[in-house]
Amino acid sequence: MSNKFKAHISVLGLIKESQIGLGRQLLADVITGDESARIKKLRLDKLIHFSTLPLYDKKDVFELLDLLLYKKFIEYKPIPNNKFIKVLSVTAKGEEELKNPSEELKLTKSFEGYYSTFEKITDEDKIKFEKLGNILTGLSDEQKKAVIHSNKNILCIAGAGSGKTRVLTKRAWYLAQYKSIPQDKILAVTFTRKARKEMQNRLEDMIPGNLIQIETFNSFCEKYLRKYEDLIYNKKVNVMSYRKRLEIFVKILKELNLTTDAVLNKYYSKNKIYSNDKKTLFFGLINDMFSVLDYQRNNDISFNELMDLISGHYDYQMASTIKDIIRKIVQKKDEDSLRDYTDQIVHTIEFFKKNQEMIPRFDHVLIDEYQDVNSLQFEFIQLLKPNNLFSVGDPRQSIYGWRGSRIDYILDFEKLFPGSSILQLSTNYRSNKEIVELCNNVIGDMKLPDLKSFKENGEKTINFVKHKNDDIENAFVAQSILSQNCKRNEIFVLARTNKQIEKLSLELNKLKIRYLKRTIEEKKTNLEPTQDEITLSTIHAIKGLEASVVYFIGAGAKNHPCKANEHPVLEAVKINDTYDKYAEELRLFYVAISRPQEKLIISYTGTLASYVKKEIFDKFNKNSKIKFDKSSKKEVVYKTNNSSSGLYHELKSWRLSESQRLNCPPYYVFNDRTLDELCSVLPSNFEELQEVSGFGPVKVKRFGKDIVRIVMENC
Repeated sequence: MSNKFKAHISVLGLIKESQIGLGRQLLADVITGDESARIKKLRLDKLIHFSTLPLYDKKDVFELLDLLLYKKFIEYKPIPNNKFIKVLSVTAKGEEELKNPSEELKLTKSFEGYYSTFEKITDEDKIKFEKLGNILTGLSDEQKKAVIHSNKNILCIAGAGSGKTRVLTKRAWYLAQYKSIPQDKILAVTFTRKARKEMQNRLEDMIPGNLIQIETFNSFCEKYLRKYEDLIYNKKVNVMSYRKRLEIFVKILKELNLTTDAVLNKYYSKNKIYSNDKKTLFFGLINDMFSVLDYQRNNDISFNELMDLISGHYDYQMASTIKDIIRKIVQKKDEDSLRDYTDQIVHTIEFFKKNQEMIPRFDHVLIDEYQDVNSLQFEFIQLLKPNNLFSVGDPRQSIYGWRGSRIDYILDFEKLFPGSSILQLSTNYRSNKEIVELCNNVIGDMKLPDLKSFKENGEKTINFVKHKNDDIENAFVAQSILSQNCKRNEIFVLARTNKQIEKLSLELNKLKIRYLKRTIEEKKTNLEPTQDEITLSTIHAIKGLEASVVYFIGAGAKNHPCKANEHPVLEAVKINDTYDKYAEELRLFYVAISRPQEKLIISYTGTLASYVKKEIFDKFNKNSKIKFDKSSKKEVVYKTNNSSSGLYHELKSWRLSESQRLNCPPYYVFNDRTLDELCSVLPSNFEELQEVSGFGPVKVKRFGKDIVRIVMENC
C-alpha cells in the first residue's frame, strides 16, 4: 500500500470515527480545523481526524464530498425517527476503499449531469405540431412540446427568461380546451401572489369564466382550512399578517423586559451592529425568530429538540433569551388564535392525513418554481396524488435553501418519479447574447444545457467596473444612473447584502434619486416602482423579475461567496446539512447577472468574484469603457497580474518549498488562480488577504504572515 497522502481517506475516516451524524457543513468545519464553540461543545475537536485537511477550503471539501457521493463511497441516510434530516454515512464500497485505498481520488470528477437525458424535438413531435395548427401559434418547438406532452410525470427545466409562465398557462388552457379535462380537475400552484394573479389574468383572457384553480400553496391550504374550520379547530383562527407579527414581537420584548438595543447587541456580532442600521437589524431579528419555527416544522424537529439545539449553540444567557422569545411566539399565536403561513400547510397536511376522503382529487397538477419546494410542500404534493404532475423550475435559480427549500427535489426528480420525462426550455428571450453567454459560463459546473439567446447584442452590453473602495463605487453607481436614457423604473441595482443596500441608499439620497427598496425582511416584494423610481434590492428579493439596465454592485470576492452569518439562529439549528451554502452562493450570483434585458454593469472593489472565470472576463472586459474615480475624476487604475514579475515568482517559489515541507502537492497550499489574485490584490494585511478566494481563517492563520511579508517586500 502506498504511503501517499489521500484526502478522501481522511473524509471517510472522519465519517466513520464520529459518533454523531455529520452533514456537509459540519464535516467541512471539522476536517479543516474550525475551532468553533459548537465543535468544541460536541468535542469534535478531539477526534483523530480533526483538522486533517487544514489546507483545504470548504469548497474543496464539498467538491470531494460530491465526488465520494458520485462514486458511491458515501451516501446520505436519514437519522432514526426523522426521514427529513439526513447525515453522511460510509457505504460498503467506502468501507472497502478504507481497507484498500486507491492511489488517489482527484478533485475533478467525470460528472455528466443530474438528468439521464433531455428529450429532444423529434420528427413525430413536428408532425403533431403541424396537426394542431394555430392553437400553438407563437410558441417555440420546445414550448410546444412542453404544452402537449402526455407523460404522467414531467419536469420542465426552464432557464432564465425562457417563457415558463407562458408555457404553464398555455398547458392549462390546452388540457381544458383541447383535451377536454374538466376545469375543476386542473390545479396550478405557484409561489407568489403576483405570479398567481398574472396566471389568473392570462387564463381569463384565454378562457372567459375560467374555473381552473390557480393557487399559491398558502392560498390553497387557507381555502380548505376555512372550509373545514369546525373540524380542524375548536375556535375561529385567522391568518397572522406581517403587521400582527411585528405587534406580537414588540409585545414579547416588553413582557420579557428586554429593550430592542439589548436584544440586537446580544444576537448580532459587533461588526454586524456597527455596519447595519437598527431598522434592518430589527426586521432581520423578527424574521429569524419566526423562521426558526418554520425550519423546525419543515424538518420535522420536535419543539424540545429545537430548544436543545439552541442551548447547544449559545451560552446560557443568550440561549435563554432566544428560547424565551420563541416560546412566547408560540404562546401568543395560540392565545390570539392566529396561524402563520407554515401553520397553513402543516394544519392542512395533518387534516388530510386524518381525513383522506376530504383530499381533493385532480387529474392534472402543475407546479411552478419547483426548485423552491421545501419538505412540507413536497409532502403536500404527494398527498394530492395527482394522476398527472407537470413541474416547471430551474435548478440554477435555487437560492432559498437557507430557509428550507430543497434543491434535491428537482435534481432527483427522475428518482422520485420513475419513468418521468425531462424537458427543457433553452431559449432566453430576455437578455442580450453577451449576457446569456456570461450566465452560461458562470453556472457551467452544474452541467445543465447552455441557454441560447433569442436577441442580438446592443452596444456595450456588459461592463466590468473596478473601484478603489466602496464609497467610490457607490458614487459611481449614483452618478451613472443619472446618465441612463431609459425610464428609472427600468433600472435595478442589486446587491448581496442589506448592508450594501443601506450604504448605496445614502448616496442616492444625496442626488435625490428616488428608489423602491426591496429586501426579504421588509416584505415589499409585491410593490412596483413608479416611473421615476429605480429598484434597489437584494438578490434574494428580486428573483423572477427583470429590467432593461442592471447594476450589480459589490460583485467582488469579499461578498461572493458571502462569509457573514446573516441568520445566526438558523445557522445554529441547521442539522439538515444537505444544504450547500457555497453552491447556493454561486446560484445567487447567477440570478443577479441573469436579470438584465439590455445592459449589465458589474461593479466591485478588490478582486472580482471567482465565479467569473478569467477567459470570460478578458473577453467582455475589452469592451468595458466605464471608469470612474470619485476623488480624482481620473481613470481608475486597474491592477493586473504579471506572471514574469518578481512577486509572482517569489510566491510560486515559497508555495513549492512550503508544499515540500508539508509533504503535499503545491495546489493544496493555494492554486494558480489564487496566485494570480494575490499578485493582483497585493494584500497588505490579514483582512485584505482573507478577501482573496482560497484564503479562509485557517489558511490566513497558518500562512498569512509569510504571504503578507512576501507581498510587501516585492510590490
